Parts: sequence; structure tokens; C-alpha cells
Amino acid sequence: MKYKLLLFFIFFVYSIKAQQLDSIPYSQGYLYYHVYGKSGAPIVILSGGPGANCMQEETVAIELSSKFKCYLLEQRGTGLSQPKVLDSTTITVKNAEDDITLLLDHLHFKEVTLFGHSWGGMLGLSYAVHHPNRIKKLLLLGTGEIKSDEKVFKVIDDLMATRMDSLTHIKIAVAKEKIENNTATDAEKIFFKKTTLSYYFNDKSRADSIYKKFSTFKKADPKMSVLMWNDFERTKFDLTIPLKSFNKPMYILCGREDFFAFLSYELKIAKPSAHLHWIEESGHFPMFENPKEFYKLLYEILDE
Repeated sequence: MKYKLLLFFIFFVYSIKAQQLDSIPYSQGYLYYHVYGKSGAPIVILSGGPGANCMQEETVAIELSSKFKCYLLEQRGTGLSQPKVLDSTTITVKNAEDDITLLLDHLHFKEVTLFGHSWGGMLGLSYAVHHPNRIKKLLLLGTGEIKSDEKVFKVIDDLMATRMDSLTHIKIAVAKEKIENNTATDAEKIFFKKTTLSYYFNDKSRADSIYKKFSTFKKADPKMSVLMWNDFERTKFDLTIPLKSFNKPMYILCGREDFFAFLSYELKIAKPSAHLHWIEESGHFPMFENPKEFYKLLYEILDE
């Protein structure tokens, strides 16, 4: 009885904003997804991370649900979609792609529009080039790299460093070390999270309000993230060849002030037929920084 009450409570909390919360059984448990909207063409939304909570993308799902039916996937190893075994055998890019196929088959969708943000863009692109027959349109926001390359991480670290003064850089390093050693105070933890998050945005003066929004999301799973990145490197992730033959409509969206912007430009070079759109006065999260321009662009693309 207690279990049933707990399950009811979980579904009630998650369903306050989502029109529906549902799940699909598979060998490792259940894969959960949220549904927004009552009608319209289907859009599957993939959140960033890897390991981040899918609720980061809920504002996108809610906004688009006025014209489309949106499906926000809780990726394996995040949120409620916890596999029985969380290790290198269950958390892989291939398994993450298989989960998308599982969702589409469960919903009886032959093809869908796929929207991926950050890591979700990497996963979305990987899925699209390996399963082009399931894709109607592909939208990638602030997407990551198309191949495993340790130089990319160094470039990103260097770009982040340019956005902070030397004293802040030292304070962040000290706070990070204390967090890793479990000696950090609550204030130091908040400072670290708020300060590092602020560098993903164009307007750092909004750090407090944005941090409050992000702090409502369930914590990311660091173990899942490490496992996925390990698989990314172990398999020598590389989409450069299959990308060439991908012929479905593809749109790259990116905040002009996003320090991942160079990756969007590199993707455009690798796939010249892709449509590249810059969103002004925005970093990595244009849905929070410049929603008016961001959603205007999204609707224009989706209505084509």
C-alpha cells in the first residue's frame, strides 16, 4: 500500500505541468516520458547533459504544445528512467539511440521532428544519421561535437577561462576541490554552481534568477554522465561519414554568445546543406535569455 501511495505521489507531482506522464517497459526497467499538448505533429525533445534532468527543456515543450504534441524523454539513467544496472553495459550512446526507437515504436510514429539541446543535440544527430527514415526534421540547439576529440574539451575550457577574471578562477578551483573532498560549505557549493552556470549565459547579471530556476530541477546524475562520456571516447564517436549521406531537413540553432558556438559552425562546415541560425544576445540557453527571438525562429522552422 505504501508503494502504491508513493507511486501515486510521484505521478501527481510530475503531472502538475505535463499533460501526461507515461512509461515503456524494457529489459532494464521503465523508460519514462512526458507528453505536452493535445494535438499536432509530434516533436520529440532531447535534453542536455548527459545526465541532466529533462525538465530543463520543459519550457520548450510547454511553449510548443500550443501547436504541436511534444514528447519530453527522460533519458536512461536520468530522472525516473533508472535502469536496474547503471554501468558501462547499460549507459552507452547505442543504448540511448535504441531508447529513442523504443519510444517511437511505442507511440507508433513512423517519423518525427527531433529537437535536441546540447548533449541532446549530439544524441539527436547520432540517432538521425543512423536512423534517417525515422526523421522528418532535425533541430539542434547549441549542439556538441560530431566526433570524439580531446582538443575540443581544451578549447571549451580555454573559452570558459576567458569569461572569468583570475581571482574568480582561483575561487572556483578552490570550491571545486572542496566539493570533491566533501569539505565544502553550503555557501561554497552554491557559489560554485551559480558562478559556473553564469558562464553559459550572455547576461551574467541574471545569474541569481537563472540559478533559482535551475535549482528547482532535480540534480544531474554525475555517474551517468561519466559513463556516457567514457562510452563516447571508448567507441571513438564519429559522425563525419554517415552525416554526409543524411538528407533530411536539418537546422542548427545557436546563441551567438554561446562558447559552444564554434561547434555549430564546424557542423555547418561538415554539412553545408544544414540551415544555421544565430540567436542574438544569448548564450547556451536562449529559451531563458532571449525567448522572443528563440521561439519566433522555432515556429518559423516548424511551420515550413
